[in-house]
Amino acid sequence: MDGRIFAVLAVVCFATSNSMIRKVEKIASPLQINAVRTTIGAITFVIAVAIMGFFVEIFTFSYKIWLLLIASIICAQVLGDTFYFQAQKTLGTTKALAISMTFPLFTFLFSVIILHSEIHYIFYISAFLIICGVLLIAISQEQNLKKLEQENNEEQIEEDTKNISKKTTWLAVIAGLLAAISWAIGVVLIDWVLNDIADLLNTETASSLIGNAARFPIAAILLLLMAWRKPYVQIGQWSKKSWVWLIVASIIGTSLGAFFYAEGARSAGAELMSLIAAASPLFALPVTWFLNKERTSLIGLFGVFMTIAGVVLVLVKG
Repeated sequence: MDGRIFAVLAVVCFATSNSMIRKVEKIASPLQINAVRTTIGAITFVIAVAIMGFFVEIFTFSYKIWLLLIASIICAQVLGDTFYFQAQKTLGTTKALAISMTFPLFTFLFSVIILHSEIHYIFYISAFLIICGVLLIAISQEQNLKKLEQENNEEQIEEDTKNISKKTTWLAVIAGLLAAISWAIGVVLIDWVLNDIADLLNTETASSLIGNAARFPIAAILLLLMAWRKPYVQIGQWSKKSWVWLIVASIIGTSLGAFFYAEGARSAGAELMSLIAAASPLFALPVTWFLNKERTSLIGLFGVFMTIAGVVLVLVKG
C-alpha cells in the first residue's frame, strides 16, 4: 500500500482518538491518559507480532537499533503525546492540534541534520498552505470562544472553557510547541530505525509492527511509573463509561494509528508523513463537532480549504 495512504489513515485515527479522549480529561491527567493508551498499544503490538511469529526477531537487534527505538518512542510517545494532551486539556482539540501540528517545519530541519535529506520545493509550498490553514482554524476557534462567552455572559460557563484565555494559555502554547519538536525528532528517528529493521529482517510492513512491539512496552513502563507517582484522580474512581471511552480511543489512536503512522514514516518518509499529519485539525473538525460540539466559522472553513489544498498537493506531487 502507498505510504501516503498509511499517513492519511494515521491522521484519521489520531483525530478521532484525540476527540474521544476529551471525554475523560476531567477525571484523568494527561500522563494517566497517555500511560493507559500506550499500555494498550504495547499489548496489541506484542500480541500481533507474536501471532505473526516475529517476536523472537526483536532479540536480534543491534545496540544501535535499540537506542534508536528507545529514543524515538521517548520523543514521540512519552514526551510528544504528553505535551500534546496537556495543551489539549486547556485549549481544546482543534487549537492544540493547530499549534502542535507545526511540526513539519521541525521535521524538515531534523531530516536535513540527521538523515541528510534533500527537501523538494513542493514540500515547502504544501507546508505553507497547511500551516496557514491550521492557524486560521485556531483563530476561528478563538472567535467561537469569545462568542460563547458573550452569549453566556449571564450563565456559568464550564471552568476549563471560561479560563482558557485567562490562566494557562501561554503554558499550553509552549506545551504544544514542545509536542511539535518532540514529534519531529521522533518521526525522523522512526523513519531511520524502521528502514534499518526492514533491511535487517528483509521485511516491509512487518518492520513497523516489530518496531512498535519493541518500542511501546518501554514507553508504557516509563509512563506508568510517571503517571502513578502523583495520581490526578484515583483509578478506582473512574467510571465504566470513562474506561470505555479511553479504551476505544486507545485502540483507534494507538493500536491502529501508531501502526499506520510508523508505516507511513517508513515507506513515505518522515517529511511527507509529518506534512499529512499536520492536517489533523481538518480531520478533527467533524469529529469534535459530533462528539464535543466544538464549532467553526467561515475563517475556519477557509483554513480547512487551505489545509485540504496542502494535503492534496503533497499527495499528488509527494
